[in-house]
Amino acid sequence: LVHITSSCESRDVWKFTLEKCIDPTAIHRTTTSSSAKLLMHHTRQFSGTTSAMVPPLTKEEKVIDAQFEHAKSLCSNNSQRAVVTAVRAEYHLANGRVELAAKYMAQCPPTLLPFADTATRLALPILGVDDPSIGAHSTKAKEALSESNLGLITFLSDKLRH
Repeated sequence: LVHITSSCESRDVWKFTLEKCIDPTAIHRTTTSSSAKLLMHHTRQFSGTTSAMVPPLTKEEKVIDAQFEHAKSLCSNNSQRAVVTAVRAEYHLANGRVELAAKYMAQCPPTLLPFADTATRLALPILGVDDPSIGAHSTKAKEALSESNLGLITFLSDKLRH
């Protein structure tokens, strides 16, 4: 007779939840009631995150952002929370939400997103310099960063507050 027990059964739950956030097909697989609960719980948090120039988050984007918040709530330490925040920033950047991405980038520790690298990354596209760190897969990010320096301004001002 063998008895197997797990002492840290929930240690990777935050990772699985985070994977669901960045999987484009996962949003359609989530149940309506759980998505609605997450959305209602976290909607108040997003009401002040956009400026007059940036369109508000769509319902789907709010649900995804609420899932990021849920993944963050499942983290057991600051390192895990920092990874969730960095992935959340990259997700929003890839989707052209530069200002929101910059807010999350400013919250990341320098070990994940060094200040100089992040500021340079946000500044180069508007100067006409092609930055490979943005990634070839994200035309929305390239377009948004080359049209305005709002991402850089947001990053710098939020970084100064922290």
